Amino acid sequence: MASIFIDLNAISQNIKTIAGLCNKYGISITAVTKGVLADQRVVRVLLNCGIKDIADSRLTNLKRIRKISDDIYLTLIRSPEIGEIEETLNIANCSFVSEVSTVEKISRVAMRKNLTHDIVVMFDLGDRREGFLPSEITIVLTYISRIPNIKIRGIGTNLGCISGVCYTGKKLEQLCDLASKAEKILGYRLEIISGGSTGALNLLYDGQVPKEVNNFRIGTAFF
Repeated sequence: MASIFIDLNAISQNIKTIAGLCNKYGISITAVTKGVLADQRVVRVLLNCGIKDIADSRLTNLKRIRKISDDIYLTLIRSPEIGEIEETLNIANCSFVSEVSTVEKISRVAMRKNLTHDIVVMFDLGDRREGFLPSEITIVLTYISRIPNIKIRGIGTNLGCISGVCYTGKKLEQLCDLASKAEKILGYRLEIISGGSTGALNLLYDGQVPKEVNNFRIGTAFF
């Protein structure tokens, strides 16, 4: 019978190495656990390495993580489906969003629960996977900023996934320009400018990540 052996010590070393690199450039890490099904042993290694910002695309995985601690900041790294919003707000602190209608539905549930839900607004910089178009930023953020019980935590982009558009310094500069516009529209400083995933790590080594980018979503490089 085939078996998979998970070396927790090796994972710990990976996390420490990448965290050290990101810390050097002032970049926080959101650990993405979907590749390991949010295995609690792996999650505890993340926590022991000081990472308490964790994301996943599956609510069942986020629920598994939440059982470990209420102090972990959990993000649903996609837009919740209509039937998932109730459960999402019960488990997660934040969601990635790409549609205004989804934010409106999240707001209605958040109002009923008397809580504020964080969102990261995604922008499509060419990969065509998810996100608003850059040209929509003013109308979208102006509208979302008025929706009750919603806090725009930051903005982000996803590249290197569907259309073969890779992370480049120029693409991240484009994201930073959007962040600057967003902060003028909102009237406050964004908590995170999420500039990429494992696929963008090579730009750190090459010194091509703009200083305004302050968050990476890392999964594959850890595990």
